[in-house]
Amino acid sequence: MTQADIFNRQYTGWNTSALQVLEKLFPKDCRRLPGFSPSKVVPNEQGTKTVTQTYELAKECLQINYYGTKITVESLMPLLQLSDSPTIVNLSSFLGQLESFPKESWARGVLSDVDNLTEEKVDEIVKKFLSDFKEGSLESKGWPRYLGAYIVSKTALG
Repeated sequence: MTQADIFNRQYTGWNTSALQVLEKLFPKDCRRLPGFSPSKVVPNEQGTKTVTQTYELAKECLQINYYGTKITVESLMPLLQLSDSPTIVNLSSFLGQLESFPKESWARGVLSDVDNLTEEKVDEIVKKFLSDFKEGSLESKGWPRYLGAYIVSKTALG
């Protein structure tokens, strides 16, 4: 009997000790691990520091968190199909909740309709987010206001 349990751990943050261990294990690839949310800290209008994302960083975040996980699962499917009890456990972020989206947002409506939700619809949401980001219309289109790419990537996996 083949047992194939795959654990995909995704964390909202790393403590200093964890980063030190990761730097030793993966010195060049540490920031490419699942769960890393590319962003930068910049001063806002009030002069305080805030986390912001450019289009390029948002695209990178979705590539790592959403598409990276999706590709990993697709790649492991043949192995899982050999198992009598195939299991994938995806530990994600508390930010990946529908409540992170405004109540009237299109994406929240699509993701809430679990009976009709398909992989194609989730992919469409991710692509629409990037399109709206590029247009500069995230807020007017009902996307999360802060850490949008991270939230979309985590919710899309949920």
